[in-house]
Amino acid sequence: MEHNKPLSFSVRLLLISAFLMNTGSFMIVPFLAVYLSKDLHFNAWQVGTVLTVSLVMSRVFPFIAGVIGDRTSHMLTLILGIVLRGCGYLGFAMFSGFGLLTISSAFIGLGGALYDPSVLSIFSSQPEELRKRTFTYLNQFLNAGAILGPLIGGVLILWNPSFPFCLAGSLFIIIALMIFSLRSRYPSSTKSKNILQNIQEVLKHKQFILFTLVMVLFWMMFSQLTVSIPIYAFDISKSEQWVSYIFTVNGVTGILAMFALRKKFMMQAPLSMIRKGLLLMSIAFCLLPAVPSIVWLMVCILIFTIGETFILPASDMAIADYSNGKSPGSYFGFFDFSWALGGAIGNYLGVWLSHFELRWGGWLIFGVTGLISAILIKLLEIQHIKTQNDHRLTY
Repeated sequence: MEHNKPLSFSVRLLLISAFLMNTGSFMIVPFLAVYLSKDLHFNAWQVGTVLTVSLVMSRVFPFIAGVIGDRTSHMLTLILGIVLRGCGYLGFAMFSGFGLLTISSAFIGLGGALYDPSVLSIFSSQPEELRKRTFTYLNQFLNAGAILGPLIGGVLILWNPSFPFCLAGSLFIIIALMIFSLRSRYPSSTKSKNILQNIQEVLKHKQFILFTLVMVLFWMMFSQLTVSIPIYAFDISKSEQWVSYIFTVNGVTGILAMFALRKKFMMQAPLSMIRKGLLLMSIAFCLLPAVPSIVWLMVCILIFTIGETFILPASDMAIADYSNGKSPGSYFGFFDFSWALGGAIGNYLGVWLSHFELRWGGWLIFGVTGLISAILIKLLEIQHIKTQNDHRLTY
């Protein structure tokens, strides 16, 4: 039985690597907006630009990287991506000017663009039961990194703000060398289709395109975890340590929630899980302005995280289902356009709304966004069920 079959060594290695890389990233991510605005005194436009350059690079170029990976080797793009991200983090340790930090941010983003569709394609190439199990484990490994990273970063930043960047950059280079030394364990991803055929196949899949557009709204909300929420936490607590606790609560809740939700992921449709998660995130944002307290903020983060835990693995499962095993890198890469657009809007909107005295209006905007996106996902669910029934009648 597939549910008793262990994950392969190559998949387990990538899961461990994902944990280490997320640990390195989260040494930095929780403090980056605060570091740029409070320590380097960048204005809102500069902070938004540095954050958005990385985001756009990491979410626009994956389509190209995924198509190339489908045609050649996902291991090549994966290793190159890790190296570029490491160089980008080391750049943040070395430079403090807006221009050079923007370039370093671009390296981080381009590295992510190469890495993400490649690793997800390797995971999605497994049989359905193993694939679902791998995506749930991936969520837990990423959350474990999100717990450990801020704790390490919170300690290092007390000594020197550049230390988290140095350690993260070095960790990424070591991981790249480790995977490179074991690259023979991974098969080539060469396909018979040409690049143009891959692109046309994705663009003709109307339900997948609509799903990608709807998820723009989710990424607008999700980006607040690294933008407006850390800034708000710092403003009400006057402590960078409390900023790191946001990600500790987020990571611990995510890991524990997945233990409770894993069976649901095996039994329920991905779109149904996404809809429920969006409703929970909407509730979290609507409740957040009720009490201007750091403790209440942590309660809202807990609700936010449970919703996020519904959505992130389910979205990967949904993309794998849409691709149906054909050119998965192209599908995962195209989906990142959704993150690019939604994250970019969320970055600028989050920083901008953080400068208003009446912040409750901003939180309600994101709450309504969650409600609207849940309704749209429900409509996609109905259409997906209708399409499946039509196919059954055809056969």
